[in-house]
Amino acid sequence: MLSEEKISLTEFHGYDGPYSYIGYRMRKAALRLLTARGKKLKAIVKCAKSQPLSCIIDGIQFSTSCTFGKGNITVVDEKQAEALFQGEKDITIRLKDSIKHEIEAQKACDSIVTRLRRMDDKELFEVTGDPVTTVRKFYLRTSR
Repeated sequence: MLSEEKISLTEFHGYDGPYSYIGYRMRKAALRLLTARGKKLKAIVKCAKSQPLSCIIDGIQFSTSCTFGKGNITVVDEKQAEALFQGEKDITIRLKDSIKHEIEAQKACDSIVTRLRRMDDKELFEVTGDPVTTVRKFYLRTSR
């Protein structure tokens, strides 16, 4: 994450939180796999509608064209950390349970966000989609 993006995400969200960063990274992974942008990109976010999981929504809104105002983001109230991105195909990006548990166990946001920034996408997420070759390409092209 570039320092300008980090500052802007922090300003948008209000603090440097792990789940807003996870939402940002979900978008980064999805946009590598999809060409859809603007109104053609849709996100269905499965997370709790309460903090801290709901912070994922801010990370996704900040970093994509998916916003409540345009109506191309929907939130399903579930205690998951998952987003379905719809463009020319559907890609689901789910935070690995082990990472979710690690975030929940941490008391200090700064230390866990620093650790998350060092992890690549395949360490953070499980990705499913159609076609399967797209998902394979994701794992081959992941970056920090």
